[in-house]
Formats: sequence, structure tokens, C-alpha cells
Amino acid sequence: MSGAMATFVGGYGVFYGVQIPNADKLFARFEQARADIEFAGRDGSLETSRRHCHALNETSMAIIDPPQAKKSSGKPVVRARRFELEDDSGKVRAILGCAQDGAPSFRLLDERNEPRVVLSIEEGKPRMRLLDSKGAVRICIILRDDSPGIEFVDGSGTRRMLMYLRPHDDEAADMVFLGADGKPRLGLTTTKEGAILFEGEDELGRLVEPMWFSRDLKELADPEIS
Repeated sequence: MSGAMATFVGGYGVFYGVQIPNADKLFARFEQARADIEFAGRDGSLETSRRHCHALNETSMAIIDPPQAKKSSGKPVVRARRFELEDDSGKVRAILGCAQDGAPSFRLLDERNEPRVVLSIEEGKPRMRLLDSKGAVRICIILRDDSPGIEFVDGSGTRRMLMYLRPHDDEAADMVFLGADGKPRLGLTTTKEGAILFEGEDELGRLVEPMWFSRDLKELADPEIS
């Protein structure tokens, strides 16, 4: 075998990039079987050629899938502080690591080496952020108290639409539309009894023009808002 496809170090061999134990002995058997076939061909014995071809086939299979290679003596775990994934051009396209406080994160980068997707756990809360081409977070998916929420953010970093399921209440959910100033403009809250539609908040944080709908979607004239 040529050095380009097989190299040997201390009884181990690297065959097309795969490390094989006892490869020096296996390749010696391979070369001997091939030489025997060449001799049998010149000798003209068909049965001898078949026997040596069978030996060559078994040796080839031992090289490709050696029994020793199936029993790993090393630990089946790779530990590191940081992993980086490169593309064919050598650019880093993904990073898996931990921050100084131990919080893990996984980042997917674009061709400009800018993060576009970030998965992380911060303060015990898992979240996923989608970033635009300028590096600003535009969508954030977060799990608070085992309840999911989605936040839509404009280019200036202001949250413009929120959707949440309330924790510990399978019947309640909220959807809020906010203005460029970050203040609520329109909201919808669903509960077990019905739904509340409101048009923003006043300067005291009270709901403006709230409307209460019972489960049969009939508007009530005098809603009681706590």
C-alpha cells in the first residue's frame, strides 16, 4: 500500500483516515495474499487462484472492518470547553460553549461570521433568538415557569408583539401588540370564562376601553376587570 492511503505507527495504521489496530500485520497478510494470487495465475491452477482470492477477500474485510476496531478501549465521551464547526473554506459556522457563569449556548453563524441563531439557557430559562443581518434580535422564544412565550422585536430593539401562555393555567393566554414606544396598543387575554379585548393602557397602567366576551362570544355591557 502506498503512503498516501496507509501509514503505520507502533502497530497501528491509518487507512484512508481511519485508525486500525494491528494494521501492519493485516496489510502484510494482504500483500502476501495478493502475491499468491499473482503466482497462482502464472501457474495456471484455477483452484489455487480461488483459494487465494478467498484469503484476499477475508483480509480486505479485516482491514475495512477489523474485529479489534469494534471494541473501543477509550472513553465514549468527548469533553471540552468549546467546540467550533468550520465549513469547507475554514470559516466558523457554529459554536458550542459555555459563558463565564457556566451558562451553555449554541450559535449558528452566517457567511460573515455573524450570529443568526442563538440557543441558550439563561437564569434557568431556555430560549432561542433569531437575529437579523445587523445582529439585532428580532424573534425570541423563551420558556418561563414551563410556559412558552414568543416576542417579536423591531429593528430598534423594541418589543412589538408578545404571545404567552400563562404559567399554571392551561386556559389562559395573552397576545399584546405594542407601539414603537413599547407601550401596549391592543391586547387580547383569554381565560376559562371568556376573553378580554383592550385598547392599550392609560398613564396609570389601566386598561383602556376593555371589552369582555363570554365563552359564547356575546359582549357584556359592564365587564368586571380586576
